[in-house]
Amino acid sequence: MKAPKIVFLFAIIFTFLLTNATNAQSWKELDSLGLALEEEGKYKEAIQTYEKALIQAEKEFGKENENYIITSITKASIFRKQGIYKNADEQLNNLLPKSEKLFSKDHRTYVITLIELSILNNAQGLYSKAESLINEAITILKNTNKEKSNDYANALSTLAHIYTKQELYEKAIGVFNQALTLRKSLVGEQNPYYASDLNGLAFALSQESLINLSKAEAIYLQSLQILKEKFGTAHPSYMSTLNNLGVFYTSQNKYAIADIINAIIVQTQEKIVGNMHLDYILALDNAASALFIQNKYIDAQPLYIKSITAKMINIKNNFTHLSELEKISFIKANYLYFENFYIFLKNSIENPQNNQDLKSLLQTALNLQLQTKGMLLSETSKMKKRILASGDTALINQFEKWQAVKNSIAKAYNLPIAQREKQGIDISKLENEANELERGLSARSVDFQAAFNPPTYTYQDIQKKLRKNEVAIELIRIKYINTDIEYINKDIDDFAYVALLVTKSDIKPVLIKNATALESTSFITYKRGINLQSTDTLSYTSYWGEIEKNLPASISKIYLCLDGVYHQLNLGTLFNPKTKKYLIESTDIQQVTNLKEIITNPQKVTTTAKSIALFGYPNYELPAKERRTLAQKQNQPITASIEQITPEMIAQDSTRTGFGNLLNTKEEVETIAQLATENQWKASTYLKNEALEENVKAINSPRILHIATHGYFNPNVEKGKTANPLLRSGLLLAGAAQTLQNKEQVTLENITTNEQVEDGVLTAYEVMNLNLDQTDLVVLSACETGLGEIQNGEGVYGLQRAFIVAGAKSLIISLWKVSDAATSELMTTFYKHYLKSGNKRAAFQKAQKQVRKTYKSPYFWGAFVMIGD
Repeated sequence: MKAPKIVFLFAIIFTFLLTNATNAQSWKELDSLGLALEEEGKYKEAIQTYEKALIQAEKEFGKENENYIITSITKASIFRKQGIYKNADEQLNNLLPKSEKLFSKDHRTYVITLIELSILNNAQGLYSKAESLINEAITILKNTNKEKSNDYANALSTLAHIYTKQELYEKAIGVFNQALTLRKSLVGEQNPYYASDLNGLAFALSQESLINLSKAEAIYLQSLQILKEKFGTAHPSYMSTLNNLGVFYTSQNKYAIADIINAIIVQTQEKIVGNMHLDYILALDNAASALFIQNKYIDAQPLYIKSITAKMINIKNNFTHLSELEKISFIKANYLYFENFYIFLKNSIENPQNNQDLKSLLQTALNLQLQTKGMLLSETSKMKKRILASGDTALINQFEKWQAVKNSIAKAYNLPIAQREKQGIDISKLENEANELERGLSARSVDFQAAFNPPTYTYQDIQKKLRKNEVAIELIRIKYINTDIEYINKDIDDFAYVALLVTKSDIKPVLIKNATALESTSFITYKRGINLQSTDTLSYTSYWGEIEKNLPASISKIYLCLDGVYHQLNLGTLFNPKTKKYLIESTDIQQVTNLKEIITNPQKVTTTAKSIALFGYPNYELPAKERRTLAQKQNQPITASIEQITPEMIAQDSTRTGFGNLLNTKEEVETIAQLATENQWKASTYLKNEALEENVKAINSPRILHIATHGYFNPNVEKGKTANPLLRSGLLLAGAAQTLQNKEQVTLENITTNEQVEDGVLTAYEVMNLNLDQTDLVVLSACETGLGEIQNGEGVYGLQRAFIVAGAKSLIISLWKVSDAATSELMTTFYKHYLKSGNKRAAFQKAQKQVRKTYKSPYFWGAFVMIGD
């Protein structure tokens, strides 16, 4: 009987405070009103009130007072609850060091800042960072004997939620139970925090074991009852628990009740949090998924489209303050929304009878790809260019410091662990420093709106640019889910590909179902045909057959944006068993990283200088002392390198891999340099001892950069090595063999200075720091320079990505080990045509055609592809 009385008294106090808001003058009154508004779920009003409270707190106490800091933390938490992560992040990352400086790490203000920061990072998918922060808070609370406090209960609850997000349900259940026991002793079982932990526990139980399902349902209902009595049903906390209950009923095939719950949530959430809030987006996605499972495509589609449209806006709004690694985690945490949408798309294409408005779905899918594919690449590349062109000395200095720290990280990875420890090198500390510097640079994107808010392109923009004889193809790799209930409940790992064919007046889908085979047996067949130099009559049908059937007869040019396994093959090498021709002979295919390049075309080079920098025939055995002397003579900074490969990784054969001297690269570079000079180009050549890593890093945006050497990509993450794919691919330059064969002799007196000679291994990680902002073309005349780790929606992480980030407009790269002699012929032929015509693509196609006359097999002429304009 006490609960109704408490609610009644709370309502009287809240009404009094709200009525007298304009008269509330003290910090305490304003802060109490903000708390009341927050508990009612009125976040916008709470923010406004807390802002007034901060003004008053500054007057009463000053900004360096505990009351001012606590209100600031609370305000940041409201931003987080609204899904405005950028604002919350900026405030909390300023408040943490301030709290330490003013009060010490043992102080409650510092601890609650840690807790709130942990919750924020967990919400953004930054689980490792979130766990580190909350463990620090828990340690402090234990050391200060606060294990019986509400703060400790909040910390436990936060840790449990972090475990849940990582699907560590058994751990989450244990910690939730600890938190609930403590809550019960501190505030009782009718407290909203107790109800929130019940919600978390019920979700973990429902995911961890089938045995816990009935227990989970009872706990959900208990939580709902507490929240209903405290706040009523139109409250964010109540909606959160109800949402989980709806998902629970969907998983149990109780669709009638699930649909009712989902409809209530969608309608209520739109009213209380708005149609751009994360909770509303989640409600839409859950409701759509439940309808989709029931084959109610017509009802599900508008919900999916609303959800995915709002999610695109949400990601864009919460993206720029993060570092690149954090952006990867953030997108990964949100990718489920895209995955659900694409699964629905695939099934709608497969079952057109269930969907009466497939065209709208296809249009939304293409818009999604245009806006999100390569998002990380676009942001990183634009940030670099905008900062360097800003004229802001302080900002440029910060950017250069970030680059220097990244170079120090590169050096550190080149040392054995024992040597790092001896020299006191903490790679984690260096990476954290680089991360924070990058966050700071990204946060200043407010000053560079043109860079971080590019035009939003749609499918209509693509269609306007296409000619009648052109088609744009967007390939999407999609998880394969059949709506049959028995299929869904099985853990089946399968995929499909959808190709969206965009012409001047239409969008047409093509479903390629046998993705598992394409990525296994079919790919083995393709690679075997290439390596054995035999005629492959199967791959054409496997990879291109379905697409070809749906191409209009009038099409003569294709813009192609790849995904999945398609990144690893050259479609031009597919042999058509009917026509007895390769695809390259019948179709003009231009590979792009994003179809919006059709519109942007892409950024044109502003310089008219005809300059080409050529590297080749490196002396791999060049000792470190001689490299140092050569670098110093040429006044080149001695800065960085990286470790990820071993001599065993690089097979020594007649291709451009291994350590063997590449005699043809010397002739290749000299011939191209002569051709360039004859055509009034300025050619700078770096051969043998001059093919130094220092010299590559010192170049300043030549019109063309050509590197002829050994390349590598290590697809395996070895124990104790970084998983970053940019550290597992690269090019070998002068001295590389000495470095790799004598790794234990590498010494660094000070990792943060420029005292150490480069090691001759130029990794993709280091390539990103090159100055290629006005470089029109990079030619990587080496093995496997197009390989790397394929990321959902981001393409290939490796040299390909790194050179684009560095500023290159287009690339010529290889997909497999290449013949030294054939490659030299291909390259010199390409330059003969290009230096006369200025048309890269036409020159590349002519070169391939000419080499095919001498070398019939695609092994020789098909390894290289051109990406970009």
